[in-house]
Amino acid sequence: MIPPLAEAVLNPIIANVDLRRDDLRSDPTCRFVGWTEFCEMLISRSFFERSDDIEAAVLGLTNSSNGCRFLIEAEIIQKLSSSELN
Repeated sequence: MIPPLAEAVLNPIIANVDLRRDDLRSDPTCRFVGWTEFCEMLISRSFFERSDDIEAAVLGLTNSSNGCRFLIEAEIIQKLSSSELN
């Protein structure tokens, strides 16, 4: 359970993250992808540039040839990383 003070601090932050992610989802150059697809892009021979968005708490890769941006929520990576450590 989150203490009331912490909840009061976290709620606006979470709302801002959700709003920023909604903006990214509506951007035609952005696409949210899953863990497997994101990892495949990381090790592919195509040239991707990192394009993380801290405000949205997402990790991103931008395809330099067409400008398409691929995003994954940071908490997905955190969950998978912590589950692999156990």
